[in-house]
Amino acid sequence: MVGPEIPAHLHHTTVNYSTSIQAEFSGRLYHNVHDDLMLSDNTPDLYVLFNPGLGHQFTNKYWAPTLK
Repeated sequence: MVGPEIPAHLHHTTVNYSTSIQAEFSGRLYHNVHDDLMLSDNTPDLYVLFNPGLGHQFTNKYWAPTLK
């Protein structure tokens, strides 16, 4: 999960729900995380865009690079 709203205590943590399912947390914007992932062998199998604040008047401009 990524986004500036991720609580600080979860930044850069991973939660293993099973041997095949895990969630990683980052307080960064997705397009920054994606760029780093493409340079590594740790590419996620699934991306979920829950509610990134696309309609929020103060944060929607930060998500434009992600949506492009």
